[in-house]
Amino acid sequence: MNQQWVSDMNEILSRLESDDPLVSLGRKIGAEKLYTVLDELGGPIGMTLYMPCAANYFSKLVTKAREQEIRNRYNGDNKSQLCIEYQMKPSRLQKVLIG
Repeated sequence: MNQQWVSDMNEILSRLESDDPLVSLGRKIGAEKLYTVLDELGGPIGMTLYMPCAANYFSKLVTKAREQEIRNRYNGDNKSQLCIEYQMKPSRLQKVLIG
């Protein structure tokens, strides 16, 4: 990909009237980064890729980090303490510990 192509695509993205989410993304991150995203995540013609909204994605990351912290803190004898600290029922804690 050469700089002229990037420049041309950025110009097209900036003046194109479209409600296409990829055009909107391209405007925000630029043609070169959009190309990288599409190259990494794109697939065969007709393939549909699900991309979660940012709020949902980052909410899941927070949950995963919390669960990892709980597993790291578990010492085999502190289930009650973890349930209290993380405000969860023993059954939920057990699911987190199983991972």
